[in-house]
Amino acid sequence: MKIRSLNGMRFGTLTVVEFYGVSKHQRARWLCICDCGNSCVVVSGNLTCGKTKSCGCKKRQWISEKLTKHGMCKTPEYSPWAAMMGRCYNKNNSEYQNYGGRGIQVCFSWQDFAKFFKDMGVRPSPKHSIERIHNDKGYFPENCVWATQEEQARNTRRNRLITCFGKTQCLTAWANEFGIKRELLRDRLKSGWVIEKALEVPVNHDWATERLFTINGETANLKEWARRYNIKYTTLRARLRCGWDIVKALETRTREKRQSGKLSTA
Repeated sequence: MKIRSLNGMRFGTLTVVEFYGVSKHQRARWLCICDCGNSCVVVSGNLTCGKTKSCGCKKRQWISEKLTKHGMCKTPEYSPWAAMMGRCYNKNNSEYQNYGGRGIQVCFSWQDFAKFFKDMGVRPSPKHSIERIHNDKGYFPENCVWATQEEQARNTRRNRLITCFGKTQCLTAWANEFGIKRELLRDRLKSGWVIEKALEVPVNHDWATERLFTINGETANLKEWARRYNIKYTTLRARLRCGWDIVKALETRTREKRQSGKLSTA
């Protein structure tokens, strides 16, 4: 492979010193010295097309200017903002590949901390950080809010979003809002309950001893029926909470066919 020599040539603030070998992709690499005194290795294409013009000192200087000119470096809002900038523009940041590396950027106005602070306002608490409403979009006023780590964990592609009463949120958020267990809400929905009923039907925590069921003229509480029909109490209770009829809940056996005879309720 014939390689054009770049020795002694200048590109931006970089001066090419010597050939540094060929990369695994068969691209020529050159050792360069920056005007700031640092050295770096750059492939030919990045030099000749103007993509790389310094060792990175220009970007570091730009970020430093953005961080210091507002005089608010010690405010609670500054750390989340600086972390946001690092994730999006610092290739050495451990989170860069999940943000800047996949095209997530900060809008132009928010690259000035003062404008960011004006839009976002005071950080509610040390537990709050910047949350993007839409994960595939960048940082800009309409897409960002202050949120706790728990709230951010709900805003992932894995979570099922449910719209009800004019509001959309994940299953956990609905369960917390209505004071029921997430697992119960999930089981109700799997059993075919509409979301409004699944949220609003109260949970009776004392079914075991307080709620009585009458079958074939005989009345007993839930634990007693579970004992008589040789079924686990927890299984029977879960079935009833999911909307099963008491007869069906008792007749159905786990991994077995339903008994042919049916009971009649009084």
